[in-house]
Amino acid sequence: MFSDGPGDWIEYDKRQFRQNLGRLTRVGTGTLDPHLARYPDDEWAQLATADRGDADDLVD
Repeated sequence: MFSDGPGDWIEYDKRQFRQNLGRLTRVGTGTLDPHLARYPDDEWAQLATADRGDADDLVD
């Protein structure tokens, strides 16, 4: 159960965000990058890669 302190909620949210960003990064490096190397004109893969870049910029 969560405490009543907002600081605890914020830390929990940050951990969850980092965990999910790590998963998305692994999908990108393990799936999207090899796919784009083989099919560089694939519109969906290009879009997904661009969205991933936007998420990385948000974190930085």
